Amino acid sequence: MITIYATTHIHFRRYELITVVENLTEKGLLRLVEEDRNAIWFVMPHSYSVFRRKFIEGCTNEDGYLIEGFYSTELCGERVDYRIIEDANFMKTRENMLKSKL
Repeated sequence: MITIYATTHIHFRRYELITVVENLTEKGLLRLVEEDRNAIWFVMPHSYSVFRRKFIEGCTNEDGYLIEGFYSTELCGERVDYRIIEDANFMKTRENMLKSKL
């Protein structure tokens, strides 16, 4: 099962560990999965991409924020199981910002 760890450059400075997914095609994503089916992908927020369509859409709340959990998708007809984890620092920062607006 692939683990997608959603983070930002503010909270995660190990750039060499970032998995660059925003320019990959569906086939490219499948190849990445096949390299290591138990990998952790550290992924930064980005605009529309095949990755976003296949792994992120449908895994967000009404405000557009990630819902951590276990999911599956299809890449080139093959089922891929994955889980999404959000960086706790990023989540805490967002919660604090929302509280300060109240």
